[in-house]
Amino acid sequence: MQGPGKNDQDAILINKLLKERKNAKSKNTRNAAEKCEQELEQLRTGDSFDRLVAWYYENVCSGYGYLVRTPGGLRSRGGWITPMTLKSHLGGFEQPKYLAIRPAAWTNWAVFDIDEGSRYHPLSEDGEGIEPVLKALATIGLHAGLEFQSSTTGGIHVWFPLGCAVHTWALAVAIEGALAKSGLEIRNGVLEIRPNCKSYDSQFQAIRAPLTGEGNGLFVEDFGFSYEISVMKQRWTEAKERNHLAIPEKQMPARECSSNRRGQRAQTGALERAQARVNQGFTGRGQTNELKLACLQIARLVEGLESEEQIRSRVVELLITAPGFEEFCGHKKEIISGKYLSKSEVQRALRLIPGGYINTWKEEANSKRSKDAEKRAHEALEGSISEGKKFASMTDAFQHLRNKGAPAKSWWHKKKNERSLELLKTLIA
Repeated sequence: MQGPGKNDQDAILINKLLKERKNAKSKNTRNAAEKCEQELEQLRTGDSFDRLVAWYYENVCSGYGYLVRTPGGLRSRGGWITPMTLKSHLGGFEQPKYLAIRPAAWTNWAVFDIDEGSRYHPLSEDGEGIEPVLKALATIGLHAGLEFQSSTTGGIHVWFPLGCAVHTWALAVAIEGALAKSGLEIRNGVLEIRPNCKSYDSQFQAIRAPLTGEGNGLFVEDFGFSYEISVMKQRWTEAKERNHLAIPEKQMPARECSSNRRGQRAQTGALERAQARVNQGFTGRGQTNELKLACLQIARLVEGLESEEQIRSRVVELLITAPGFEEFCGHKKEIISGKYLSKSEVQRALRLIPGGYINTWKEEANSKRSKDAEKRAHEALEGSISEGKKFASMTDAFQHLRNKGAPAKSWWHKKKNERSLELLKTLIA
């Protein structure tokens, strides 16, 4: 099998694991590894959806054992999930369907699970919300998570792609230690972590794989929940550059680390990023899928095109006129002929609606957070006015109000809060 190219870092972990399984004592394990290797190579050289499934398999599906949903309920399956079985769960042959997976001995992801009734859910009335969890994980180097709605029940899975593969047990210990140090409650239905600190003779617990049906979608700024692997891949690639676990270097395999670090991208909104990405164009090989996604967003969400033909023509136009197309694009013929863009991709783009997170937990959580900040600001401001407070500078005023529970300085400078800022300025001596 042909291995990954010089700049293809995504496949290194799965290739390493398959190589180990091919040398296992068990004949069944060796045969399974051979089958996975063959199917993975088939997907890597297939159409655009197949290549996305291959990427997904390389980054997410490394562990032994998985769970599927049957008419009789959830059922455990032994062995390693094969790439073609994964394809069926991601909607390659019909609608996406339930799949839960486990990490292997080495992993390049972490995830935490918060149910709707948990004190750490963004909609919790009496609890702390999700922020304490995010702050605790940031202390060990996990800064960028991808938020998935776990299902239509409203639970949340936050996935952290890692810049380097790490030993799964070390990762589990680091996560549990960080959460415990912050006084957070790790318990089923409240806050669950994967990988978990398992007992000696058990497997790591399973977690639902992203984009496997029943409302499991990725929250994307500006237009809501996405069920596209291409969108997940783009966000995953961005996030892993910011997630580097702070554990001893000897526990990290250097050859799993990517040397292609681009740094944090500006968080200016999905549509602005899409426009900027297309304006930047092709700067190297292997960027066609990423640019295709950006072009689809522009055609549908920025320009508002409303037919398959219009979207297809516009995406082709944007791609072939993008800087670097002639120099770096490896799919010129397919793009010019229109074959690179599948019918299903265009149809899914038509279903994208700006503000598509309306009536979801995410919108409600943002609204709740905004109202809470406004309430705290007004209470602190009114209290200072009634006390007859005067301040020598705006800095002193902000600090005093913050001590009384008001939001940070940045809140006051938002345009929608300019009246509150003007009232605050009257307290400056």
